Amino acid sequence: MDAQLESCERYCRAHNLQFDVYRESESGQSAERPVFQALLKRVKRREYSRFIVFKLDRFSRSVLDTIRILNDFSKWGCDFVSVTEHIDMSTPVGRMQMQMLAMFAQFEREMISERTKAALAELKRKGRKIGRPAKFLPLDVIERAKEMRLRGVRYLDIARELQVSASTLNKVLLKQGLRERG
Repeated sequence: MDAQLESCERYCRAHNLQFDVYRESESGQSAERPVFQALLKRVKRREYSRFIVFKLDRFSRSVLDTIRILNDFSKWGCDFVSVTEHIDMSTPVGRMQMQMLAMFAQFEREMISERTKAALAELKRKGRKIGRPAKFLPLDVIERAKEMRLRGVRYLDIARELQVSASTLNKVLLKQGLRERG
């Protein structure tokens, strides 16, 4: 991460730019990242004239998000620069390169998704359980839940009273035959 930051700082110094550093820990897969959204608000208020990232996939992995956000940047008077790919959106060539790289970033994300789905399907075919292990509830909590349910207490009220998640309670009651699937 430090090498990425150093590369962006070097770019800014070479172009005599003042800069602020924002660190994002979430994946570029979604544009709904808190730090990213806060930064977009500042760009919209025209507090920045240039948005600099180390690499396009650190910015976004969705072609639609990338194009939408870059169109917004254009409206807000903010150029986009990807240091690694040498893309500068203030030029026609830079805009063309950006669209091509955005397509490849989305392609990569979709390929990862397909491989993951295939691997999970194979595990399921082999009979392996997928997902987190079921939560354990003490026997006395299960008994209280059964008693409450037989008295007609609503599922959410039981969960709240026993301080367990509604999802866990639902699974336990299904196993006990006190709740129907669906």
